[in-house]
Amino acid sequence: MASKLILTIDGGGIRCLIPALVLADLQRRLRASGRNLPMNRYIHMLAGAGVGSLLVAGLTFPGPEPARMGDADSFLDGFYTSAKMFPKRIMASSGVMRLDMSLFEANLRHHYGERTVVADAANHLVLPAFDIGNRVPVMITNTDPVTSKFYLWQALRGVIAVVPYMSPALVENRAAARPRGTPLIPLVSGGRYAEDPALAAYVEAKKLGWQDQGMTLLSLGTGTDITPLPYINPLSTTGLDMTDVTEPMLRSADELHCPIATHVNTLMNGDGRAFNGVSTRMTVENRRRLSYFRINGPLTQASQSKIEFSAENIDMLKAEAALIISQHAAILDEVVSRMPTDLEILTDAARLDSLPPPEPTRRPAEPAGRPPGVPATIAEFI
Repeated sequence: MASKLILTIDGGGIRCLIPALVLADLQRRLRASGRNLPMNRYIHMLAGAGVGSLLVAGLTFPGPEPARMGDADSFLDGFYTSAKMFPKRIMASSGVMRLDMSLFEANLRHHYGERTVVADAANHLVLPAFDIGNRVPVMITNTDPVTSKFYLWQALRGVIAVVPYMSPALVENRAAARPRGTPLIPLVSGGRYAEDPALAAYVEAKKLGWQDQGMTLLSLGTGTDITPLPYINPLSTTGLDMTDVTEPMLRSADELHCPIATHVNTLMNGDGRAFNGVSTRMTVENRRRLSYFRINGPLTQASQSKIEFSAENIDMLKAEAALIISQHAAILDEVVSRMPTDLEILTDAARLDSLPPPEPTRRPAEPAGRPPGVPATIAEFI
């Protein structure tokens, strides 16, 4: 079990139904191969951006049904009922579509609990966000001494907050809690720099030294838009600000170019030419040499919108997912073949359980009395 398997899922709102269906198909392939443990037992690291974070959270945190943790089908139904999974749409007075987060937050608290923290994840976890107060990226992981103490529901709320459609999340920085209160970090989605979190996961895995054990990274996309970008003359378009034109065009251009996927493919497979802009080309000759696999495809029917929850669009997303799965069946089979067997997992878990507990750290004896400047009580501290 030396090789490490990493699963990453792009952000994409309702379009995350595509990777959710890919996961359900992956689970069926696992069962067909005789692997019957929860899916997260075969995966070492999970990373999710935007709504993709809900998918990885569903795999690695126990919800209302702890016995089904890591079961792809246990959270898939939520994607079919947008009122349960996604925020409610409202029209602001400015005419801009907004998302009411109150029901969504209530569902997060109910599903995962008020006090569940990121450190409770059963797998290594990576969730990219952005601190708008300090204008810095924040990589939420269960190994970081600060972000691992975030309440999970608050972290997820921040990871999917896309401005201007949603308000930022105020996440309690419990690592810096003080008697007078806990500081709050205003977080929004990290999708602006990590809509595809594969590179973030790769960096975290390198920090853990996994490159010496071998890594396989499976990256799931949410469909790319193939609609031609229009020519727009802002001087002749009344009532349209340049930011209204530039941001959507740059976002679409990024999706078409897939820069993150190209970089990770070059790093892990050692050959940027093996990436065709949509998926990793796998042949009989090179399949055993590849370490990075990208499963994605163009949206030929479904809306490119991330908040189009209509039944018609959901049906089209299902059709898109079925086509993407059929086109990448060989990759899915290859990934399954690299996963450990149930016997290997259970044997390794039994071996770890049999090891003696580590010796407790012995602190040096403290000198009698109190050092100058150290408060004796909280009242004295404040």
